[in-house]
Amino acid sequence: MEIKQYKEIEVEVETVQYNEKDLENQIQYILTQNPDKVSKEGLIENGDTAIIDFEGFKDGVAFEGGKGENYELTIGSQTFIPGFEEQMVGMKKGETRDLNLTFPKNYQASELAGADVVFKVVVHDIIENKPAQLNDEFIKKLNIPEVNDVEAFRKYVQDYLQYEANQRTREKAEDAIMNKLLAGVETEIPQNRVDEAIQQQVSRVNNQLQQQGATLEQYLQMTGMSMEDLRNQLTEAAKQQVKLELTLNKIAELEKITVSQEEIEQQYKNIAQSYGMSEEDVQKYITPNTLMKDMLLMKASQIVLQSAKVNHK
Repeated sequence: MEIKQYKEIEVEVETVQYNEKDLENQIQYILTQNPDKVSKEGLIENGDTAIIDFEGFKDGVAFEGGKGENYELTIGSQTFIPGFEEQMVGMKKGETRDLNLTFPKNYQASELAGADVVFKVVVHDIIENKPAQLNDEFIKKLNIPEVNDVEAFRKYVQDYLQYEANQRTREKAEDAIMNKLLAGVETEIPQNRVDEAIQQQVSRVNNQLQQQGATLEQYLQMTGMSMEDLRNQLTEAAKQQVKLELTLNKIAELEKITVSQEEIEQQYKNIAQSYGMSEEDVQKYITPNTLMKDMLLMKASQIVLQSAKVNHK
C-alpha cells in the first residue's frame, strides 16, 4: 500500500449557515410533526390516519409479508401499493372491507408481480390530524426543559439550528479530509472484505427498519427492489469503507499506535453508559478484539483529522 499523504492534509470547505427562513421552516416542521390528533366519527377522508388490521390473499391463500395489525396508515401517503389507500376512503370505524388490487408488474417479489390480490382490511379507529398552533400551550406540551413559552422556544430552535450547522460543517470538513486522504492511496481492495462490508450495511439497514417496526422484506417490496439491487446500491460505499479501514490500519502501523487493556475497559464502560446497558451485555455484542480494532481505527483517524488544515469559505 502506498499513501501519498496522511498528515497536514489541506482542504477548503463551505461553512454551513442557517437563515430566518430555515428557522421558520423548522418551526413549521415541528408543528406538522406534532399535530393535534383527534379520534373522529364519520368516514375516512384523504389525510386521515386509519388504525387498521390487514391481510393479503392471492387465489384465496394468504401470502408472506402481507399482514399487519394495529397499523397506522395515513391515507394519501402512498405507503401501500396503488389503489389500497384510495379504496379505503369512505370506510368507517369497525368496518371490514375487501380491497381488490393488482400488484405492479415490476414488483420485486416475482410471485406477486402483476398478480390480482385481495386485502381484507378492518378499521379500528380514524384519527384526524389537526394542525397545531404555535402558542404557549403547545410549547408546554412538548415538555422541553426550561422552555415554556414561544419566545424561549424560538431561541431553543435557533440554538438547535446553529448546533446542526456547526455539526454539518465539521462533517463536511472530515469527509473532505478523508476523501483527499483516499485519493492519494493506491492499494488492492480484497473482494471478500467488500462482501463483508456490504453484508454489514445490509444488516444495519435491517436493524434500522426493525426499530421502525418494519422488515427488510417489506422495505424491498415497497421500494420494488431485489436483494441484489440493494447490494449493488451499497457496493461503492462498501469499497470506500474497506479502503478507508485498510488505510487507517496502515497509518496505525506507521504511527505504532497501540490500545491498552485499560483503554478497552474504559470504552466498554462508556458504551454501556451511553446505551443504558451492563458491560457484560455490551461484551456479548462487541468482542474485545473487535473493540480494539475499532479503537485503533479511531486513533489513526484522529491523527489524520487533527493534523489537517481546514480553510472555511
